[in-house]
Amino acid sequence: MVKLILQPYLFCLIVSIGILFWIVIKYRELISTKIIRLIWISIILLISIIILSVPLVSTLIEKSLYVKSSIHYSEPDVIAILGGGYFVNTLEELDVLTPETMNRVEEGIMWWKNNPTAILVMCGKENIKGRLASRGAFLMKRQAEIKGVPSNKIFLDTLSINTWDHPKKLTELSNIDTNMVVGIVTSKWHMRRALWSFKRYFNKIQVSTITSYPFIDPISDIYTFRKFYPNSLTIAKTTLMIHEWIGLLWYNLKALVL
Repeated sequence: MVKLILQPYLFCLIVSIGILFWIVIKYRELISTKIIRLIWISIILLISIIILSVPLVSTLIEKSLYVKSSIHYSEPDVIAILGGGYFVNTLEELDVLTPETMNRVEEGIMWWKNNPTAILVMCGKENIKGRLASRGAFLMKRQAEIKGVPSNKIFLDTLSINTWDHPKKLTELSNIDTNMVVGIVTSKWHMRRALWSFKRYFNKIQVSTITSYPFIDPISDIYTFRKFYPNSLTIAKTTLMIHEWIGLLWYNLKALVL
């Protein structure tokens, strides 16, 4: 409890708000109206940060991104696993997939084992100094092979660099056409944007979502008082979820222009 109360993140925010309130009360008559307004804006912004740092608030924003999974009744021709990055080590041989990507690959493998006639496509190009752009997709393929997926059932999309490009590059692979049933595997919070992108190119889409983040979820027990307590890791999660909504808005605007 004491550790939570004294965490630097929340402590600094509360102290900053307190100081600004004290300035407004103490020196209100000496400060111009414009400065007072700026101080109030600063207070509102700091309070907003605290609110967005509350796990319960972050979870509500996250759930607004969810779409219903359809894996239990689908038989896709293609299963597209969207990459989530990998950790670069000193030696290339020691590079490993992030937990985010690993979870997506494992989910895709389980889906494929129920539909072994489908092909797996590892999606994603990453421009990392000292590594091939296909490095991440290769690591995903290797993980699938370790788990028993035949090499001839795995294809790599090493041209698309983001969710906007994934479906377009998928249609450019020689063995895929837009009439196929395409299954998408990605994280729950990312699926809405991914589904929007794939619908621009494919008519038959199934989705499989997983609960996964590119960092450790700070709240393991959502039924405790902790879900109401602001913390720095939660603001990182909230930022990611807001980024998803901004990305979806940007995609809609981009589609209108192109």
